[in-house]
Amino acid sequence: MKNFVVEQDEKNLIQYLDALYEKERKTNGIEKGNKDFRCFVPLKVHLYGKENENFLIKKEEFTKFLYVKNNCRVYFSDVDILTMLLQIKAQDTMDSLVEHLKQAYRGEMETFGIFVGENEYEVLGIPEINEEQIVTNPQDIALSFGDLLTLINLVLAKDVASALLWEEKPDFLKHTASKYITLLRFYYYKDENARKFLEGLGYNVGDSIYSNYNTKAKRDKKKNIFTDFDAFEMSGIL
Repeated sequence: MKNFVVEQDEKNLIQYLDALYEKERKTNGIEKGNKDFRCFVPLKVHLYGKENENFLIKKEEFTKFLYVKNNCRVYFSDVDILTMLLQIKAQDTMDSLVEHLKQAYRGEMETFGIFVGENEYEVLGIPEINEEQIVTNPQDIALSFGDLLTLINLVLAKDVASALLWEEKPDFLKHTASKYITLLRFYYYKDENARKFLEGLGYNVGDSIYSNYNTKAKRDKKKNIFTDFDAFEMSGIL
């Protein structure tokens, strides 16, 4: 396996981006706490033996990955990602994805490499799934399944790096994985255990994913509903 050589204070992806953000803020004379300031960091992904340069990092208070296509930069939320996944027609593709997410929840993941600026990192993600379908979204930007899977891997990699820095908070990776698994089990498979679990969380199972998250108040209310990992593990979904 290739050795990833970085400076001591740059071993963690999120730590590096936080430091870069602070450096850029000070260089540009931006007052601390200014929520309008952001910087964009080049990103190159080495995944499944391929190189992908269709993404860019937007660094503000939090880290976001932007999809770059036709001179557009688009941010896809978890809701966008899940809604695109629900378009997948081949159930064996979805079966593989859910199984890989379950493995990720248990800490069983693969390594891949990303270049952030000039720094190279080894991060964690899920195995390859071969699927040719193109998915769409309200932003009117079509994605190949390969690019969507790359985005999911970037989200998971960020969660793993973040969890190492904020151990006092609920496990970010488990939070994302349990959220994706539960909502896919309910909306795609019509799973009864998932329905009961969501109802217990106060989630409106009669509405779409978008309708459950289409206002700030709804998003804030659901911010931590997928952090009771003991309940998730006992639900029969996993």
